[in-house]
Amino acid sequence: MCIAIEFAPNGSLGHILKKIKLTYEQKLKFMIDCCKGMTMMHSFNIIHRDLKPDNLLMFCVDQINPMIVNCKITDFGTSRAVQEYEGNYTCGVGTPVYMAPELLSKEPYTITADQFSFAIMMYEVYIQGKPYSSDQFKMPWDIAKFVIAGKRLERKDNMTDVWWNIITQCWDHIPSKRPPFKDITIILQNELAKLIPSFAENKEITSPQKLREESIDPNMKTNTTTTTTTTTTLTSTINSDIGYNTNQTGMSKFINTTTDDFEIN
Repeated sequence: MCIAIEFAPNGSLGHILKKIKLTYEQKLKFMIDCCKGMTMMHSFNIIHRDLKPDNLLMFCVDQINPMIVNCKITDFGTSRAVQEYEGNYTCGVGTPVYMAPELLSKEPYTITADQFSFAIMMYEVYIQGKPYSSDQFKMPWDIAKFVIAGKRLERKDNMTDVWWNIITQCWDHIPSKRPPFKDITIILQNELAKLIPSFAENKEITSPQKLREESIDPNMKTNTTTTTTTTTTLTSTINSDIGYNTNQTGMSKFINTTTDDFEIN
């Protein structure tokens, strides 16, 4: 059996953080892409359990605009579907640096453990360095004790209010107080829209599917086979809510997080 996956030419975000000095706009866009992917996962009650920079694959680094997917979530080996009435999930799953206190203390946990991991990742992306310094945290269990005790990292001097507020909400010790990724996406998009107007929520954006159709050579279209597809779209009154498309052959493994409407092609 052979499995073909999309090639990420720029490696992981963890690799990029060590090689390139990123702008604030780039950091915002990368986190927006991540949030959109996580919103999709959580809408299906799937928890990732190992969210970190190394598990965000980079497809574009230099260009920042609404029509480009910069990064996509990967490594679903620790992911699993969850139910509200369940609580006996495997403990100790993930990377300790990014693990929520309830995971570290082997207590019942929910999908909001991903939000805690996201908070640590946001901190790391902003400073482009290790969130927990080896001088203060010499051993992995030092981090665990620190987090379980309800302690958190200090704010860096140049960290923006928006960035810090999201971090503090996402690493709240009480899991139910951590905001959903959908809300985080809206906040980050509004912040980026202040710097790049094309990211404003009310701006009409052509879908990637439409762009692909428009880019096909008309002479080639006559040689293609026409198929019938059934489209299902999840919508709401909020522009940033999630939408997805399915066809008769079922959903593919590729989740496009370019626009406010996600497409599974």
